[in-house]
Amino acid sequence: AGMESESIERRLKAERQILASLDHPYIARLYDGGSTADGRPYFVLEYIDGVPLDEFCEQNQLSVDERLTLFGKVCEAVHYAHQNLVVHRDLKPSNILVTAEGEPRLLDFGIAKLLNPDLHGTGLEPTATWHRLLTPNYASPEQVRGKLVTTATDVYSLGVLLYKILCGRLPHQLTGLSVHEIESVLSEAEPLPPSRVVAEPAADGDETEARPREPEASAGGGAALRRQLSGDLDAIVLKALRSAPQHRYGSVEQMAADVRRFQEGRPVVARAGSWRYRAGKFLGRNRRGLALAAALVLAAASFVVALALQAARVAYQRDQARLERDLKSQVLLLVQEIFEQSNPFVVPGQELTVREALERTVPLLQGSLGDQPAVRAELLHTSGTLLGILGSHDLAREELEEALELRRGDEEEMGPGLALSLASLAGVYRDQGDLEKAECLAREAVERSRDL
Repeated sequence: AGMESESIERRLKAERQILASLDHPYIARLYDGGSTADGRPYFVLEYIDGVPLDEFCEQNQLSVDERLTLFGKVCEAVHYAHQNLVVHRDLKPSNILVTAEGEPRLLDFGIAKLLNPDLHGTGLEPTATWHRLLTPNYASPEQVRGKLVTTATDVYSLGVLLYKILCGRLPHQLTGLSVHEIESVLSEAEPLPPSRVVAEPAADGDETEARPREPEASAGGGAALRRQLSGDLDAIVLKALRSAPQHRYGSVEQMAADVRRFQEGRPVVARAGSWRYRAGKFLGRNRRGLALAAALVLAAASFVVALALQAARVAYQRDQARLERDLKSQVLLLVQEIFEQSNPFVVPGQELTVREALERTVPLLQGSLGDQPAVRAELLHTSGTLLGILGSHDLAREELEEALELRRGDEEEMGPGLALSLASLAGVYRDQGDLEKAECLAREAVERSRDL
């Protein structure tokens, strides 16, 4: 008992010296320390009014992104300790309290290891009673085996911590196992990816908690969370949990950086990404910019087509004059019908928008143009373009596709209009998000315009 008491006193002195060297907003502050009259060491720590990390996540129903942000702050504290040559060795939820403001505080450096004890002058000897000086569920394989402890040990414990707050379980169930059995499990058993865990019901004896809040836009239940964890987050967690230290992240900062990459939609180091993976990440990050670029390309294509059509119309001026006369009369009827349909004095009890009136009127006028395919195609093209501008994309696509079909059937007479219909239809597919189809139509429109 006397020797054990002396060991505890030495460790209290060591912890006091370690804490005195650490000054970080996410590490509990040491206010004072010394020895009592009978030589017993003591120290006064900052009082933290908070709850363990996993309980805070559960009580506040944090989303995946919110949990990752909080985890990133914990990594900052651990990385700072490593920069000061201190390995914590006992990272677990109960040693990380989170305040009501959502700020973590790292506690309990009682079994921390100094990477260079001579700099601190503790004279601390290696420990022998491992079961008293670590928490098996969060301990690394090398810790359990009594091997050399480095910063990779804390990387492993952070991997367990991240696993726990993402899927509500521990990567390995070690309760009731002997030391030898624990060594075997940690060295040989591969933990399930977090996305697999959230898809399966808890087994008897599993330590489970509330999982991250589902994405608000999702109505798919657990499937939405599984999709969010699958891939990058699975890879990040499992890399930190590699049994061999050299196969984990090289530092806590590298792990935190990979988590930030995931949050920013960038490729993560944990995945040996192919060009398709990296391209997918690029598209995800730059969706708006690419959509704008596609819109500009389509606009430029439409402009080129319009110029080409203008030149072509010189050769077709006589035939177009006749078609334009017929078209003007039909468009005039179209406009008149639209205003009559949307005027409550003409059609009592109805107040239609222009789009609604257009959707009702166009089919009526088309019925009388069966023997004039060129005029019908032009009217379909005009109405389809207007409907697309007004946001009625499905009907606009139908009108423009029919116009395109008519013009393909008589390219000799309606060739110039064919390129314009292709460009307009490309714009509708772009607005509906089908960029691949839009690009295909736009390319054909440009090729058609060059042939004019």
